Amino acid sequence: MRICMFNNLFPPIKSGSSHFTYRLSKMLVERGHDVTVVAAKIPGSAARESLDGIDVHRLECWMLPQLEIAHNFRYLSYTFFPSNVRYVKRLLIDKGIQVLHQHGQIFDTALTSAYLGQSLALPLVNTIHTPVLHTVPFYLRTLVLLDKLFVKHFIIRYAKIVIAPDKTVVDNINERYQHPWIEVVPYGIDKPNFDPAKGIEIRRKYKIGDRPLILSLGHVHNLRDRCDLIEAMPHIRKAVGDVVLLIVGDVYTQKPVELADRLGLKDCVIFAGSVPHSEVGDYLAACDIEAHWLSNAPGLGIAAMEAMSVGVPVISSIGADDLGEGLLKNGENILLIERGSIESITNACVALLRDPDYRRQVGEKGKRVIEENFSWESVTDRMEAVYKKLIAS
Repeated sequence: MRICMFNNLFPPIKSGSSHFTYRLSKMLVERGHDVTVVAAKIPGSAARESLDGIDVHRLECWMLPQLEIAHNFRYLSYTFFPSNVRYVKRLLIDKGIQVLHQHGQIFDTALTSAYLGQSLALPLVNTIHTPVLHTVPFYLRTLVLLDKLFVKHFIIRYAKIVIAPDKTVVDNINERYQHPWIEVVPYGIDKPNFDPAKGIEIRRKYKIGDRPLILSLGHVHNLRDRCDLIEAMPHIRKAVGDVVLLIVGDVYTQKPVELADRLGLKDCVIFAGSVPHSEVGDYLAACDIEAHWLSNAPGLGIAAMEAMSVGVPVISSIGADDLGEGLLKNGENILLIERGSIESITNACVALLRDPDYRRQVGEKGKRVIEENFSWESVTDRMEAVYKKLIAS
């Protein structure tokens, strides 16, 4: 098959959808498919390159300012220029593309893929990686309105199939877009390189020593600000001792930084900033548990699933059936907390930090869940089946 992926975000940009687009494209190339990627050309990236057999075309764009309504995300770009649309149209025709695959409904390559899918009569699939949400009520109302009016009618309606990675996204699609054809294809998980010696280096780098370490992976913004986890830290430290919280990811809001300072936790709440994806395993090797954003953000996230894949026990506020009915078992392969409850977060962290045997048990069972259900082989099988349905229809 000849497939064209669309996503404003693509390496070197670090994000969940960027990594998923790259990894899926790489798997498809390895299976003999011809894969083209259309993305935004951010400063420092090449306009055209071959990356692991993927034909990457990056479009000239305007880099937009960081905006509160967009959680101060630094890679907002505008690519929807007539010249870019003409370029992509010619590219699709010249390469004889059979399937268009849009990643995300938020960025403007979704407009290009929807328009060209219609004008060239090419089947389009759209993967919704995350619902559009906000913690500020006015922004949330605005985003929901735009989602139900603009996104639904100008983007989602032109997709033949909409893909959701989990139940949270399925519910969001049903509530906002009412699309008639939804397929569930979960995220594929690469097991990070896990070297205990590198974990010791991370502990040395941040002067953690042998203190218990809670790791929290992922960018820090309004929906994932970790404030509830930081608020739980005094209670966790009172019960367990000198615990450290290490937050890894770009910081787009200062609320958690200011909260840690106000609670007198600057010495034990560390904001490491963004790190290359290749180093994630080093941080996982350093930690005792991984606690993801717990109050406002839906879904589990790729980073937490990567933690589970190497046997690190994970604490999350995801619903028990969000990854599939019966897969997650609270207290057995993951610890699920009551969203936004400081007491619930504290109890989960304390239970794991106090009992090394329990940590190992939860970690090993979580690892089996990922290995048996979220391998890239199985995910690619399911995506190929979706493409075949598209072409057949």
